[in-house]
This record gives sequence, C-alpha cells and structure tokens, in this order.
Amino acid sequence: MGEFDGRVALVTGGALGIGRGIVEEFAAAGAAVAIADVNADAAGALASELGRAGHRAIATVGDVASAADADRMVAETIAAFGRLDILVNNAGIHPAEWFFRVEDMPEDAWDRILDVNLKGIYLMAKAASPQIRRAGGGAIVNIASVQGLDAAHGPLVRGEQRRRPLAHAPDGARLCPGEHPRRRRLPRHDRHRHVPSRRAGCGRRH
Repeated sequence: MGEFDGRVALVTGGALGIGRGIVEEFAAAGAAVAIADVNADAAGALASELGRAGHRAIATVGDVASAADADRMVAETIAAFGRLDILVNNAGIHPAEWFFRVEDMPEDAWDRILDVNLKGIYLMAKAASPQIRRAGGGAIVNIASVQGLDAAHGPLVRGEQRRRPLAHAPDGARLCPGEHPRRRRLPRHDRHRHVPSRRAGCGRRH
C-alpha cells in the first residue's frame, strides 16, 4: 500500500525536470497524477509512460498564467479522477536569455515572468482550493527556485506562503513550502540537484 493511495495530485510544470521527478514520486507512492504543462508532447509522453507502468496519470495542457486554462486543468483532473487532494505549483520560468540588466530588460519579458511565477500560483490555487476543500482537505505546495531568495517574485511567493495557511486552515488545506530542508546548508552549486518531491508529503492527512 502506497503512502498516497487514493490521493490525487496535480503538478504544474510536471512534464520535465523537477516537475517530472515530483510526478514520478507521487505515482510511485500510489497517487493518481495530473501532469499540467504547456508542453503537450512531453506531458503526454510521461502520462503514457506512467500508464504503461501501471500508474494512473493524465496530461492536461495549459498555461498557468491563464485563468481559463487554470480552471480547465483542474476540471480535467476532477473529470479523470473524481477529486483533488494536492496541488503542486512547480511551474516557473526564467530563460537564460532573459538575464538582463534592469535597463535592458523588455517589459514584456518582466510581465511574462511574473505572470507565470507569481500570478500562476494564485490562479492555480484559486481554481484548486474549492476542490481540495470538497475532498476534505489536502495541501497546496508552492515551489520557488533558489533565485527566489534574490529575485523580485521570490519574496512575494514566500509572503503568500506565510499568509495563506491562516485563510485555508478551516478548510483542512495546508500550504507547504517546496524548499528542500537542507537547502540553506548546501553549497550554492549543489542546491539545484535536490528535488523537493518528498516535501510534498505534507499532503498526507492523518
């Protein structure tokens, strides 16, 4: 019997990289998983791979910065699995070619980063919270990169992380940080190698 048997998790940015690792960990622990990503091919391939291995998984394609897409991805998860217990807000962008000096940074690049990395958390949590409440409570896990300690959106993500648990406590929905517990003790060049998938265990209900 798996740690997350009977639970349903939706992971944004779940098709590749850290998101894929989180999806695979949830599936291995018995959860049904919705893989939310803008990359339809990669999300579909991972869902098929997990299905062949005997796990329950679907691909749901959309942009977390779009309210309509956020609502639809949650709705597709409910249609497939009947409930939602855990949302992992893992989607985030900051392409290497967008590392500008502030005076050189295009406004549309700035807007896109904030839309995905910050607004996307809000839109996905807004769409998912009622379903998590209907399931009897669960967890919303917000993940920021190590740049979150320095970049403009990082402190805002952490601020939301501290404020929202009080609002959602009556619903039984916990908001959990996705930072690895050893991150502050790791050399900077090693930090990115530690996938915070097991921290998603805060989604367990006792």
